[in-house]
Amino acid sequence: MSAADMVAPLREDLQPGIEGLEQSGRRLARHGKALARDAYEQTTETLQQAHERASHWVGARPWQSTAVAAATGAALALLLGRRH
Repeated sequence: MSAADMVAPLREDLQPGIEGLEQSGRRLARHGKALARDAYEQTTETLQQAHERASHWVGARPWQSTAVAAATGAALALLLGRRH
């Protein structure tokens, strides 16, 4: 009796379990893709809303926006200057 002949019954016994694991893996992959797609869409929508609000705020307050940008730049320059 060859090794292939000895392994054949074992392979037949294990095949249904292997097929079940394969189906479970595919199902989990589809679910993961759906979750990732939903998260992407939600994040995109949230970022678009934030962009619209920021654009509206900047458009309504151009001088204040300039002051905030200048103050932020100055604060970053001071912080980065201290690190070196």
